[in-house]
Amino acid sequence: NKKTGERKCFTSRFGNNGTLVMMDFESYHLRLVGNYLNYDLPTSSIHKYLGKLYHGKDELTEEEYDLSKKITYNLIYGGISDDIKKNVPFMNKISEYVDETYKFFVKNSFVKTWFYNRKIKSSFIGDSPNEYKVFNYLLQSAETERNCQIIQKVNKLLEGRKSKFILYTYDAFLFDTHSSEFELMLEIRD
Repeated sequence: NKKTGERKCFTSRFGNNGTLVMMDFESYHLRLVGNYLNYDLPTSSIHKYLGKLYHGKDELTEEEYDLSKKITYNLIYGGISDDIKKNVPFMNKISEYVDETYKFFVKNSFVKTWFYNRKIKSSFIGDSPNEYKVFNYLLQSAETERNCQIIQKVNKLLEGRKSKFILYTYDAFLFDTHSSEFELMLEIRD
């Protein structure tokens, strides 16, 4: 937990000449969906953007922001209510995609992943598929496939360097960075 300082025990192999640098994607799954659906999302925090719509206000408290994140993930992983569809255009767009995709899945017993066009067959999903379970499989595969593309580019950039890419977790990448190559992290970020 980064808020409690539990990460402090992890240090660079370069000692004082290095640092661990973590980069993560803000609202990664939401941005993947938005990009895939060609939905124009703000470059600012999506959770704030959606939270303002959920709460009907221009400024959010920290508690409202945290609640908004929970609401969003409950919606995209569990189902989008009619009220939300009516009042939050992005969620309505996701709901339409989920419905179309599930109809295709029921008819064909598979869906194709977004980046590598691989089949996710009904046998992968189990005995009780539903609209959002199929969508979640697609979303998880999109994250993995996109990250594979990013990791290939990053590893190519790091070839012959002291700094190394050392850990990937969902929407975050961790680098053990030598101080002489810190500027390289800015290049990777972009």
